[in-house]
Amino acid sequence: MPTPVRSSPSGWGLPFLVAAGMVVVVGGCGVGTSTSKASPVEPGGSSTSPTGESAVVAEGSSMRLAATLSGDTEVPGPGDENGSGEAVVVLEPGRSEVCYDIRVDGVAEATAAHVHAASAGVSGDVVLGLDPPDDGSVAGCATADGMLLQQVANDPGAFYLNVHNEDHPDGALRGQLGVATEP
Repeated sequence: MPTPVRSSPSGWGLPFLVAAGMVVVVGGCGVGTSTSKASPVEPGGSSTSPTGESAVVAEGSSMRLAATLSGDTEVPGPGDENGSGEAVVVLEPGRSEVCYDIRVDGVAEATAAHVHAASAGVSGDVVLGLDPPDDGSVAGCATADGMLLQQVANDPGAFYLNVHNEDHPDGALRGQLGVATEP
């Protein structure tokens, strides 16, 4: 059973529910306050999500993804076992734009944040560089290759978001992306 609706971690004012470790967005689309250019790196081939999640984002529409971040899911690990976090990612492949909101707690200052191509339990290549939540949170938008964003939308479980810091240069926190369902 989901917990009651509470304020979003996003700064976009989106309410969300937490159900079975998944952040569920309940509001409309929003954009962050900073804009940057994401650093896309071509993924190393295709992979299939163990969850079977798949979607095609129609031209001009967006897709919300979410991840619950923890140190015990970092590979190679462990990451920061005292840390936690959550991320909401909004893909807009037709506009070649990705907006994100990352909130972390219980970790040293973040030095990097990325989206990687790999299923749970596997380390993968960076496909998208994001601004780090260096003060515990970050919300922003970035331009990215629309085809890459469509690939993430088609199989979000084959990608994960992680946050790095000096204490854990290989990754302090990690969470697999999943579709954030709206009620």
